[in-house]
Amino acid sequence: MKAPERDGVQDFSALTRLRGTLRKLYHGRTPAAFRFQLAAVIIDLAIIAFFIATPVIQD
Repeated sequence: MKAPERDGVQDFSALTRLRGTLRKLYHGRTPAAFRFQLAAVIIDLAIIAFFIATPVIQD
């Protein structure tokens, strides 16, 4: 079994990789980054539409 501090280092490394990947997706200019950004905008607009439409639908 590995020492707890070793697991913490591995978790930190995985978190660092995740943060780097997300940074590239949010701020990148690659086709994958563009698809990610487009999906984020569509989800944001769907959430806004839901909050606007919910009171109207209830009446």
